[in-house]
Amino acid sequence: GGVSGGFVSAMGPSCRIVSGMCVLAEHLDLEAEVERADVVITGEGSYDAQTSSGKVCSYVQALGAKHATPVAVLCGVSKLDAEANRVGNVLQMVDHFERTRCMEEAAQCLEEMVARHRDVLLALPRSPPTPTPS
Repeated sequence: GGVSGGFVSAMGPSCRIVSGMCVLAEHLDLEAEVERADVVITGEGSYDAQTSSGKVCSYVQALGAKHATPVAVLCGVSKLDAEANRVGNVLQMVDHFERTRCMEEAAQCLEEMVARHRDVLLALPRSPPTPTPS
């Protein structure tokens, strides 16, 4: 639908829509990088239920699960409850910084969060890999 649907209509049947994340992941060999990593940190401005349906975070989390690599999500704000954040390794900047600072100095806040939580992030346990369908 939307722009992509219009583009396919204009370009004809030989045009196909593909996930930008899949193209990027293939180009970066992201799956191999996740498999080799001790921990993966990904991010999202606002983390909510929609994040699990096709956004970068969900793709990275799925790769982490597939290879038993722990994944942490650093976000500006999470709309999930505290237990879901804990289980999903979600850390939100607004728990540590004023909202205005999070918006104006996001990179600095992220660096400080990683430094504060370094030991916790590195100690995230590996879980059994998620089986892939045959």
